[in-house]
This record gives sequence, C-alpha cells and structure tokens, in this order.
Amino acid sequence: MTIHFFLHIEMVHGVVSFSLPEDPLFEAKVRELPGWLSRRSKNPVDWGRAASRVYWRWALKWYMPKYCGVVPYVQFVVALSSFFYFLNYPRISMGDALFLACWYK
Repeated sequence: MTIHFFLHIEMVHGVVSFSLPEDPLFEAKVRELPGWLSRRSKNPVDWGRAASRVYWRWALKWYMPKYCGVVPYVQFVVALSSFFYFLNYPRISMGDALFLACWYK
C-alpha cells in the first residue's frame, strides 16, 4: 500500500473525519479486490458518470487534438468489430457450416 501525504478532511454531522484517499483499481492487489469493490458505489447514476469520465478522457487524448490523424477512427472500428464478434461468438463457435447456413438462407 502506498503512503499518501495528504488526507481527505470531511465534516460529518459537526465531526471532522480524516481518511486516506482510495487507491486506484490497478494498484489494488487481487486479495484486496472484494474490499475495494465493496467500497464502490452501486448506483447506476454513478456508473453513467464513470462511463462519461472514461469517454471524455479518451476523447481529449485521441479524438479532440488538433492533429489527431486516423487513430480514433481505427480504434472505433476495432471496438465495434470486437463488440459484434463477442455478440455473435456462440453462433460462430458452433462451426462454419451452421454459421454460414444462418446467413445464406
């Protein structure tokens, strides 16, 4: 566990509470994952906020620079192809003959 040199100070019902900031997911050990996940919010609104943060972090790095090139478009095509591959994986894994028979009826 890393030592942080700053504390979160919160006023809770007139009482000051001190707590260390949470470690990021990638710094958590495997045995610490259940505890780390139990401290996360289960609210769907927070899931949407997290997805929005991920999108804007990606967009500001890859999509919105002045000279971004084709990288964001290639990433989008690869992500879309991967999504549809995993969506159709059960039909694909049954065998080529069954999969092709479904498409060419």
